[in-house]
Amino acid sequence: MRVADGELIHNDNMLYGNVCAMFRLHEFNLFVVRIEDQTIADTMRVLFNLAWKAAQPLSTYSIKPPNGVEDRQGV
Repeated sequence: MRVADGELIHNDNMLYGNVCAMFRLHEFNLFVVRIEDQTIADTMRVLFNLAWKAAQPLSTYSIKPPNGVEDRQGV
């Protein structure tokens, strides 16, 4: 698990195969955008990997991951 400094992210994303899904929960409403396109999914994977490399391992902060969540350093 890693943490990025700066802006908060209020949405969640999921990548699987050639699908990119973006989720937002607002009050009791769930909004989902699902895009099925290999180029967009590949681009989102590159952005994820760049963000992962820029983020700091959770172990560098004073907070610890929740029970059952492993801090996968170097992944």
